[in-house]
This record gives sequence, C-alpha cells and structure tokens, in this order.
Amino acid sequence: LAFAEGDESGGVHNHLYTMALLNDVIEKTTSTVGVDDNLNPILKEFALYQNYPNPFNPSTDIKFNLPEVSTVKLDVFNISGERVATLLNKQENAGLHTVKFDASNLASGTYFFRIIAGEYQKTMKMILLR
Repeated sequence: LAFAEGDESGGVHNHLYTMALLNDVIEKTTSTVGVDDNLNPILKEFALYQNYPNPFNPSTDIKFNLPEVSTVKLDVFNISGERVATLLNKQENAGLHTVKFDASNLASGTYFFRIIAGEYQKTMKMILLR
C-alpha cells in the first residue's frame, strides 16, 4: 500500500482511505490529521536560551524569545569584558528568533553573550573550543 499526500494548509483535515487487502476484503479507514497553524509561537515572556552547540567551533546558534515587538541588542564579550561582536542592534518582531554567531576570527576561550530588549537583560556563557 502506498499513497502520497499533498501540501495541507493549517487546520484539521479528514482523509478517507480505501485499502484492498490480500484476501479481497475491502476496508475503509478515516484518519484525522491536525496541522499546526502557528509554527513560531509567541511566548508571553522574554527569554534568552543557551547557545547550541556549546562548546562550539567555529559557529553556534543563539535563540531568544520576544513577547512583543522590541529593540534588541545582542553582543558577545570576551573573558576580559571587551565586546568582540554585535550580532543584533535593531527592532525585531515578537516570537522566537535564532542568530548564528560565527567565531572564525576569535581565539579559543570563554565568551559571554548578552541580550538587552526593553527592560529585559540577560547574559550567558559559551565556550569556543578549537
């Protein structure tokens, strides 16, 4: 038995399948399939998540959530507190965001990434391991 489905829009869809069995008995089966309308859920809180992978070489993803449209500044600092990169400094829509950090030009070591969005501020540690 083989069949292919087409692209479905969001919502719930019912499908009726007719299958011929080996002993010539025909069986009908109905299945209900739900498709998520909202693939980028908007959480109700600001959040900064641990980068992945960590340790990393040479790039990593940094994810954060915004509950509302916000001006976001995302910086990376070395162990001495010197800013080595500004990844974002602009207005972003509400929702889950991912920023890729490429550290190809940096030495191995411990780095910190900090987000400031409105009144929300958080700093986390990451390790570049070559």
